[in-house]
Amino acid sequence: MADDFVPFDEFELGLLAVARHLVLSFSEPERQSWQVAFRIAEERWGETLGLAATHLTLKLVRAVLRTRSATFACHDPQDLEARAHMTGDEQSLLRMVHYMRRDQTAPARDALAVLTHGHMDPDVIRAGLGLAARFAKGATGVRAVAPRPILRAVG
Repeated sequence: MADDFVPFDEFELGLLAVARHLVLSFSEPERQSWQVAFRIAEERWGETLGLAATHLTLKLVRAVLRTRSATFACHDPQDLEARAHMTGDEQSLLRMVHYMRRDQTAPARDALAVLTHGHMDPDVIRAGLGLAARFAKGATGVRAVAPRPILRAVG
């Protein structure tokens, strides 16, 4: 499975930068990298989608880090040369999200097993499915949020 090529879409590749900063915020909290993750997502997808994407990715990263017995290999998001590459762990995370967003259960389950070293943790599953449901891959890409209600003064 690790050698399978998965054509990640633009949204998934955008999540990688966000996830890297979130992972870094757990390993080096003094860097406050979580703030950069939220800013990157807000700049990329706007406030509503960006903040939601980061929040849901944070839930997923936290669940994955809690579940794994080994560390999560992740490139430093500030390293310009490393940005063009992915670690095996980063690929596993994106692969799981990729398949969950497309409602492809069997490959998503396989990707989850690789990501969590065989532990089918319900928190990781819930967090992954929550992200996938909010940002499901459809004919037009990332699902847009419902329009904001218009407030009118009534006299």
